[in-house]
This record gives sequence, structure tokens and C-alpha cells, in this order.
Amino acid sequence: MDKNKLFQKLFESYTKVFFPTKSKQQCQSDVIAKWSEIKNDDDLQVKAETLLQEWRAIDMKKSDAIEFLGKASTNSSFKRTS
Repeated sequence: MDKNKLFQKLFESYTKVFFPTKSKQQCQSDVIAKWSEIKNDDDLQVKAETLLQEWRAIDMKKSDAIEFLGKASTNSSFKRTS
């Protein structure tokens, strides 16, 4: 894969997981730091895929937590009475 496309994919994945908790500028700084560590490695593709998998796992955990909280709030015994 083209390095520019790979970097873009990393940035988009990272931003999906950490924005708005982190600003887009902070996300970009974080990805640039990671990219600088791996960009010249022979196994760049493998390392990038590993990062993507880690970030997807975090995203899935967040999604599961949000779904759980949504279900918990709709099933709450603390329903408002009028």
C-alpha cells in the first residue's frame, strides 16, 4: 500500500476512536509520532495493521459500552412519573 494512503488510514482510524476526547490536532500529533517510529521499517504494513487492530478493538469496546448504557437507561426502574 502507498505510504500516504497508509498514513491517512491510520489517521482516520485513530481520529474515529479518540475524537472528540482529543482534538484533531492532538490526534494528528499522536499519529505523526507513531508514524515516525514505524515509517522506515521493513515490516511497515504489519506494524500499521497491528495499530489499526488495536484502535478497532478500543472502538469496539467504546461502542459496546455505549450500547450497554443505552439499553440500561431504557430499562431503568427509575422512570419518571408525570
